[in-house]
Amino acid sequence: MTFMMEPDTGVLRLSNKRRQGMKLSYQLNVSVSDGVFTNTAQVTVRVLGANLYSPVFNQRFYLAEVQENSPPGSKVMQVSATDEDAGLNGQIT
Repeated sequence: MTFMMEPDTGVLRLSNKRRQGMKLSYQLNVSVSDGVFTNTAQVTVRVLGANLYSPVFNQRFYLAEVQENSPPGSKVMQVSATDEDAGLNGQIT
């Protein structure tokens, strides 16, 4: 992500959104000057709702066996996966 600041208003805007290399937060150093004096502040921009990571199964391959006469509803196998995203985007269903 890249940001730009409007010099007349101080409004910080998103100028380019790239998913590749996106982070969950950005630390920006913002400077202001009146021509004589300069001051700097650190601005933290948190990316909300970012869905950066794909879910990953704990194993690449699974093998299950089930008896031919197993009743409906019989548990065959349980698989597990994780997702590094935070919040709702990290939940797996």
